[in-house]
Amino acid sequence: MSETSPVRCTVTVPEFNKVFRAVLRWHDPVQLDLNVLEPGGRLGEAGNVSGGRPNTARNQGIGQMDIIGGVPQEDSTGEMSYVTDMSAVPPDTVFGFRVDFVTRGSQPEAPYCDDNPLATPRIDFIKIEAGKVTTERLSLNRARCREKIPDNRRLMPIR
Repeated sequence: MSETSPVRCTVTVPEFNKVFRAVLRWHDPVQLDLNVLEPGGRLGEAGNVSGGRPNTARNQGIGQMDIIGGVPQEDSTGEMSYVTDMSAVPPDTVFGFRVDFVTRGSQPEAPYCDDNPLATPRIDFIKIEAGKVTTERLSLNRARCREKIPDNRRLMPIR
């Protein structure tokens, strides 16, 4: 629709201030995985929600992955979205957010390493908390080709 001008509109969402949401968005043709550590959660255990552990039954934590996108096609975006009800979030607690560069894997090969164009995908991290929206534009860490990434560095903190 490049021949038309952008259309802007306002959408009313009455429950907007009752939702906690974290969205990872990217444009590069790679697969990423948003990994959420809920308050008190531990990696690989209850309170760890990700694409591989979406918690759709909500029996392993307070929230769930409600959007799990794949590798984006040309001119589109990949997205992952974690959501929970604000009333389920304990006061004065902290969430942890990490990204797994799934396409790169644990022993990167070109074009996902060194100075190759897909070595450092750019991401948008959008957080909605009690009606307030914040967006951070970030890029993932570079890795060396054929050099094994230790498991404790594979999940890159984004917040």
